[in-house]
Amino acid sequence: MRTYTLCLLLAVSTGSATVHAIDINKSLPRVNFLTVSEPDCVDPESHLPALISDPRADIYYRAAKKIAGQQDGNYFTHMFTLGKKAADLGHWRAKLFMAELYMTTSYNRLNPKQARIYLDELMEQDIPGAFYLMSQYRQRGGDDFDNAPSPASAYLYESARRGDPRGMVDVANIFRNVKRYQSAEKLIQCGIKYGHGIAAQDRSMSISINSGMNKESWKEAFRYNYLSAVAGDSDGLHGFSSLDRHYQILFGESFAAPNKEYAKRSDKLWIMTRPGFHHDDPDRKRRGLPFRVKGNTSYKLPNLDKVLPFPPPAKLPAWNGDFSVLLSAEDAKEYRTDYHYDRLVKEILIDGLL
Repeated sequence: MRTYTLCLLLAVSTGSATVHAIDINKSLPRVNFLTVSEPDCVDPESHLPALISDPRADIYYRAAKKIAGQQDGNYFTHMFTLGKKAADLGHWRAKLFMAELYMTTSYNRLNPKQARIYLDELMEQDIPGAFYLMSQYRQRGGDDFDNAPSPASAYLYESARRGDPRGMVDVANIFRNVKRYQSAEKLIQCGIKYGHGIAAQDRSMSISINSGMNKESWKEAFRYNYLSAVAGDSDGLHGFSSLDRHYQILFGESFAAPNKEYAKRSDKLWIMTRPGFHHDDPDRKRRGLPFRVKGNTSYKLPNLDKVLPFPPPAKLPAWNGDFSVLLSAEDAKEYRTDYHYDRLVKEILIDGLL
């Protein structure tokens, strides 16, 4: 859980929780989380504009995202080139992606000035994630964010009002800090309703901490952990083993008993998502193509029940190790797409010379 300064928690109250576009050049007051209205439960998808129709921009963005998801250090320079070009072409998801990249210290390509430009543009478009990132960078400080017209608390609250998953969980945690437990629970349940893995994981942890010897309560903790995995939360698959260790200490047996393979398969799936590991793709192998695939943390797993059902069955379904069966049709296609990063970057460079 993130920590917050006292001035972020205690300030003057804001008004209505009704979502509306704001003038980002005007100053919003600090938020008093003791008294502020609960954000309404909204679907963040309702605030997202259509993507531009230029297919090049989407290809560049998807290629950059794949490099990021696989943490492929050999192509980080390509990732920045591809992502920036997609953003320059007007792809709003690429702008949000690049704003975060430009503020990630591990890439050694910090560009807070450009990140601020992107976030201002995206907030004008009412993008929930832009308000969330702005809250984080405003709190972090620096010349390019200290002069933002509104405090971090205002941007964070606006992100939650628009249904941003991280913003909702952060505000829920603040509500807990000021003992507004019902308000926190409403936000988390809203996040779960709209399929946010981070909210389901938060709920799982909260239940497990307070479950004691109540087996039904533990079952709920496992269920929410499972939902977080389906929604693409990177801790969801590994979370089963973590919860199960505590369960075994209390009850002397695995939650999946008598199925001894359940935890093993869950851990195998988790490893298959990790960028530090490779796994075999049976389809590539069958077609005589290079079949070692690097893990990618960016996928949701809507078909997880085909490989790892919940509740744990007595016997797991047969599975040949094909990771793509867990994915949506769109992500399965992306999983099997091999982007020629050098060729795409060369295309961008040539285009820039014309």
